Amino acid sequence: MEHWQLDFKDASSVPADPEGKQQHVVETLNIIDMGTSVLIASHTRSDFTAETALQAVAETFASHGRPQSITLDRDTRWVGAQPRSDFPVALIRFCHSVGIAVVLCDPRHPQQNGFVERYHRTYQEECLAIHRPTTLSQVREVTEAFVEHYNWQRPHQGIACGNRPPRVAHPELPALPRVPDVVNADAWLAWIDGEHVVRQVNRQGFVKVDLRTYYVSSKLAGQAVTLRVQPLTVVDNSDVCPSCLTALLTHLKLASQGAFPSPDFKQRGFVWPFMCSCSCSWSVSSSGWRGSGGLAGSHFGLPPQKARPDAAGSPVCSSRAAQMIARPVVWPLLPRRL
Repeated sequence: MEHWQLDFKDASSVPADPEGKQQHVVETLNIIDMGTSVLIASHTRSDFTAETALQAVAETFASHGRPQSITLDRDTRWVGAQPRSDFPVALIRFCHSVGIAVVLCDPRHPQQNGFVERYHRTYQEECLAIHRPTTLSQVREVTEAFVEHYNWQRPHQGIACGNRPPRVAHPELPALPRVPDVVNADAWLAWIDGEHVVRQVNRQGFVKVDLRTYYVSSKLAGQAVTLRVQPLTVVDNSDVCPSCLTALLTHLKLASQGAFPSPDFKQRGFVWPFMCSCSCSWSVSSSGWRGSGGLAGSHFGLPPQKARPDAAGSPVCSSRAAQMIARPVVWPLLPRRL
């Protein structure tokens, strides 16, 4: 029960919606344990996105505990659709924050996700191809019945099962560590603290990191620089020049309290170039992951691109703690590690 594999399975018998999705109308997210071949969970939906997939995974962790690792293919709902993003997407950040390692399959290597792929073959041949469900409710109904049949009645020829159903071969499953009630949304930063990215400075003196523009120096135009990921120092409000926060105020669209409404943050996530002293956390709830307080993050040692002096803004955090943009940090060229 320590290593799981996850993958989506399309119920192809469901017809296309003339006014909606033309393919993959209904899908099932299946999660299977590699050590016992037990099907941990099966989530059937017609609206799987990066956000709803993360919610389904989080609900599974909350119900069954935390495995040591999960294996995923390179579906864009897992790894994101931004090819030049420098930092992990929301699902991987969340897993790292709760101490779960994420293994990504190599491109076009489904055998690296072999346990769940083999289950999908059985699920297709012995369930979907026989019942031919045509609606979401029908897919859910036949899937729930098949999950029960697979775990408790159908003999499994895997070594761990010995030609017995997985739950018969393993009637008592080991308890896994539970997910904390409150998850530090920035714990994943420890996985990349001290890492470096290499960028070439453009003619105006800017570089792009994680799809955002930062100013270095026009004197370094055309040169390659190495940027290190490091934390920011929190200082008192009296030491902060309000104009330094202009760019932050124009970019930051998150609420200072309550839920984070930005779909970009929940689906792909950002590392904002500041840090505030109030807490930021995600907690398990039926409605997904919600934040409280202000948002904490890390930076690259580089001030963001300056916005117009007259740009409008409002405080980015309900706390009285200040935010400060750090001085540029540029090193000689180093091998790229990210």
